[in-house]
Amino acid sequence: MPRKTPKRVSPEYLRRVARWYIDRWFGSSASLRRTLMRRVYRAVAHHQQDREELTAWVDEVVAEFVANGLVNDLAFARETARRAFERGTSRRAIIAKLATKGIRSELREQVLEELQEELDESTDLVAAARYARRRGFGPFRRPDQREARADKDLAAMVRAGFSYSLARETVQAESRDELDERIMLSRGW
Repeated sequence: MPRKTPKRVSPEYLRRVARWYIDRWFGSSASLRRTLMRRVYRAVAHHQQDREELTAWVDEVVAEFVANGLVNDLAFARETARRAFERGTSRRAIIAKLATKGIRSELREQVLEELQEELDESTDLVAAARYARRRGFGPFRRPDQREARADKDLAAMVRAGFSYSLARETVQAESRDELDERIMLSRGW
């Protein structure tokens, strides 16, 4: 199928696209800006519109949506970090994910500190245990396969952003109960 002809960009058109985007996805101001800029690039290429003027319109629309509270980077970062933590994502990987979504570094650190305080637990240890459970590593692997797969499990955890010592501690845990006990000790129970 031939590609549709891009529409001419106007501030009203950009607002419609932005409303459609935020109705459909929960995103950051940077992701909204990227979405609008894709429309701008197509319009510039096809209709020879002025790129600087269109970019200024995009910045105005994004600022308007942020000012109205329709796009909130802090709320987006909190939700993204919480979901990633629940999946067993390491702190480093969460920071990297938020960075790719356009979240500023001070906001990333603030969100991770809030998450750690709110959950009152060693987030990396809990995340490592959740990751190991989800992937079937260490104490979650069948006993006859544990020794043969230990190095690969360890490498996968390190690639996922966990420190070598934490990954080794998780993979070499004798049982699920031992891992749960370490988590409880880290919480001070």
